[in-house]
Amino acid sequence: MAKIKKLLKALEGAGWEPTEERGGLVQLAHPKRAGRVTLPSHKCSLPDEVIAQVLASAGIKGKGA
Repeated sequence: MAKIKKLLKALEGAGWEPTEERGGLVQLAHPKRAGRVTLPSHKCSLPDEVIAQVLASAGIKGKGA
Protein backbone atom coordinates (compact mmCIF):
# COMPACT_ATOMS: atom_id res chain seq x y z
CA MET A 1 0.00 0.00 0.00
CA ALA A 2 1.36 3.38 -0.98
CA LYS A 3 0.31 6.73 0.35
CA ILE A 4 -1.30 9.29 -1.95
CA LYS A 5 1.20 11.99 -0.94
CA LYS A 6 4.12 9.83 -2.09
CA LEU A 7 2.40 9.04 -5.39
CA LEU A 8 1.58 12.71 -6.03
CA LYS A 9 5.21 13.63 -5.37
CA ALA A 10 6.38 11.01 -7.89
CA LEU A 11 3.93 12.27 -10.52
CA GLU A 12 4.90 15.91 -9.97
CA GLY A 13 8.57 14.91 -10.25
CA ALA A 14 7.78 13.43 -13.67
CA GLY A 15 6.24 16.72 -14.83
CA TRP A 16 2.56 16.17 -13.97
CA GLU A 17 0.91 19.30 -12.55
CA PRO A 18 -2.35 19.63 -10.59
CA THR A 19 -4.92 21.34 -12.79
CA GLU A 20 -8.22 20.89 -11.00
CA GLU A 21 -9.38 19.84 -7.55
CA ARG A 22 -12.96 19.24 -6.51
CA GLY A 23 -15.00 16.83 -4.49
CA GLY A 24 -12.03 15.12 -2.87
CA LEU A 25 -10.28 14.41 -6.19
CA VAL A 26 -7.31 16.07 -7.83
CA GLN A 27 -6.61 15.94 -11.57
CA LEU A 28 -3.09 16.19 -12.91
CA ALA A 29 -2.08 17.01 -16.48
CA HIS A 30 1.27 16.86 -18.25
CA PRO A 31 2.28 19.65 -20.63
CA LYS A 32 3.64 17.18 -23.24
CA ARG A 33 1.35 14.15 -22.76
CA ALA A 34 -2.29 13.73 -23.61
CA GLY A 35 -4.82 12.83 -20.94
CA ARG A 36 -5.13 13.35 -17.23
CA VAL A 37 -4.55 11.37 -14.07
CA THR A 38 -7.17 11.59 -11.31
CA LEU A 39 -6.43 10.69 -7.69
CA PRO A 40 -8.11 11.21 -4.33
CA SER A 41 -6.78 14.33 -2.61
CA HIS A 42 -7.38 13.13 0.94
CA LYS A 43 -4.91 11.08 2.96
CA CYS A 44 -5.31 7.40 2.21
CA SER A 45 -3.47 4.37 0.90
CA LEU A 46 -4.02 2.67 -2.43
CA PRO A 47 -3.46 -0.99 -3.32
CA ASP A 48 -0.26 -1.75 -5.23
CA GLU A 49 -2.28 -2.77 -8.31
CA VAL A 50 -3.91 0.65 -8.47
CA ILE A 51 -0.54 2.37 -8.02
CA ALA A 52 0.87 0.35 -10.93
CA GLN A 53 -2.08 1.30 -13.14
CA VAL A 54 -1.73 5.01 -12.30
CA LEU A 55 2.01 4.98 -12.99
CA ALA A 56 1.49 3.10 -16.28
CA SER A 57 -1.18 5.56 -17.46
CA ALA A 58 1.17 8.43 -16.52
CA GLY A 59 3.98 6.85 -18.53
CA ILE A 60 6.22 6.21 -15.52
CA LYS A 61 8.08 2.89 -15.51
CA GLY A 62 8.84 0.90 -12.39
CA LYS A 63 7.32 1.06 -8.95
CA GLY A 64 8.36 4.67 -8.27
CA ALA A 65 6.02 5.36 -5.38
